[in-house]
Amino acid sequence: PDAPKLKVSQWLQGQRTSLKGPGRIFLVEVWATWCGPCLQTMPHLIELQKRHSDRLQVVAISDEDAGTVRTFLQRNDWNPISVAVDPEGQTLKELDKRFGIPGIPKTFAIQDNKVIWHGHPNELDMVLPAMLAGEWTPSSMKALEDVKDRARSWVDGLRQGVALNQASKATGESILTDAASYPNLLNEVSWALLTEVR
Repeated sequence: PDAPKLKVSQWLQGQRTSLKGPGRIFLVEVWATWCGPCLQTMPHLIELQKRHSDRLQVVAISDEDAGTVRTFLQRNDWNPISVAVDPEGQTLKELDKRFGIPGIPKTFAIQDNKVIWHGHPNELDMVLPAMLAGEWTPSSMKALEDVKDRARSWVDGLRQGVALNQASKATGESILTDAASYPNLLNEVSWALLTEVR
């Protein structure tokens, strides 16, 4: 789908952008100063920005007022990412209407004016290598969502007492094969099996 137009009232840090640039990937991060999980994931986004500055730009956008975010930035070094405020929530309302933002943090990857992925920033390591290599296609998002749904459904079944018989083992093997490119997903499944399935 086409990317929404970025509407902000003020840029507080970093390079301003209209989310346009051939081949460049823009990671629009929806966050807030009060959101603990947002603050936990930001160091990784900052590291990605530093590591891939030639191809990538991280844009953190909050619907808080400029004073609140500016005070936060004075106490926290978020260079070199771009930080903007949208106190009327225009950009965030548009993103929520079109893609759903059930909670924050949430990341939108935009390239060539298209939203090519959206999800939790912890999942970026599963998809960013393919994006940077030019291997992420329109069907990639659907394939990832399908294998995530299958993996989580399989683990939920085991949590609820589904027997680990030949059929469920075969399902697990097919998930292992299909999720080979997504080590974070395999890690999530492994931890669930180790800690939650009896």
